[in-house]
Amino acid sequence: LWDQPVNSGIIANTNTIFNFTCAVVLFPLLKTYEKLSRKIVKDVPEPEGKYKEKLDALSPAFFNTPALSLRSCYDVLMAMYQASRANIEKAFGLLGNYQEKVRTELLAEEDDIDHMTDCLSRYMVELLPHLRSARHIGILNQYYKVTAEFERLGDHAVNIAKIAGDLKTSGTSFSRSLQEELKVLKSLMDQILDLSREAFQRRDMDAATRIEPLVRVAAELIEQLKRKHLIRLTSGECSMLADPAFSNLMIECKRITDVCSNVGIATVVRVRPELADHEHRYYEGLMNSGDKTFTAAYDQAYRKYMDELARTDEILQAEKEAREEAAAEEARAAQEEAAGREEGKKEKKEKKDKKEKKGKKEKEAEGKAPEGTTAEEAGTEGKPDQKQE
Repeated sequence: LWDQPVNSGIIANTNTIFNFTCAVVLFPLLKTYEKLSRKIVKDVPEPEGKYKEKLDALSPAFFNTPALSLRSCYDVLMAMYQASRANIEKAFGLLGNYQEKVRTELLAEEDDIDHMTDCLSRYMVELLPHLRSARHIGILNQYYKVTAEFERLGDHAVNIAKIAGDLKTSGTSFSRSLQEELKVLKSLMDQILDLSREAFQRRDMDAATRIEPLVRVAAELIEQLKRKHLIRLTSGECSMLADPAFSNLMIECKRITDVCSNVGIATVVRVRPELADHEHRYYEGLMNSGDKTFTAAYDQAYRKYMDELARTDEILQAEKEAREEAAAEEARAAQEEAAGREEGKKEKKEKKDKKEKKGKKEKEAEGKAPEGTTAEEAGTEGKPDQKQE
């Protein structure tokens, strides 16, 4: 056998025999090798996120059915908006009541938002070559713009949470006046965010056009808050340590409203494609030309929120006067109590002095009386007998 020339058949047979022999020899050790391999290479189950189902719907299998593909994109976008909006609520809550647990939840949600953004952006880029209809391309264009905006909402929520953490670390807080004023601004921001959701969700042109006037009012309101904060800083009502946090918070609030403005503009362009590339000039034209609808919406919102801000000042002033009156009343009560104590001390002293004088007189009388007589006898000695005439 060893002297025969080697050909392909011999090589194949030899390889088969070798493999079969190894399998027979190692078969009893199969369990041992399995345990050893599991210890060396551990199975780490990949956690499934709560958005896994929506992300799985971003499937290339739907590329030939644009309606299904775009619907999957829409579902992910709505999930991104809702997550970002919830994070904004949590972040504002941390300003008044900081909890590290809530901030940790917020950051975890932000990671999910970023992941959804990456998956959705990649999917839309891959989907674009498969779209043939101008209408589908317009929808995808709007979705692509809004994806970045919804992600930015989440980023601003993270920044506000960081501001809250900085306040906690420095041991400072916003003044009572500023906290009440922030409630007015937050109410306006909530209205803007709601209109942004309605505009995108229902392709609502009316909601989209109502966003911009409110955004302009928000800018005015933020400037008002800045002026009031400066006055309080001058008077010492607000802490200088809280000033950087306030300034950064105003920047984040302004940027959130700007994001909502961009969402509204993207919706307007989808409904009116002819406004593409000069949509901002469209709103400027409405403002400068005195469009009745735009001006009425702006004036109504301006009066509403400026009045709320003024009422906040009135309430705070009334509370301040009530506190001052209560403090004055407490001071008067303390003075009356102190005066009463002094009067009591004075009366006790007078009684004590009278008692001491009486005791002193009695001692003096006892000293002048003859030996063997009492004070009463000494006092009657020398008086004529009332029975004698």
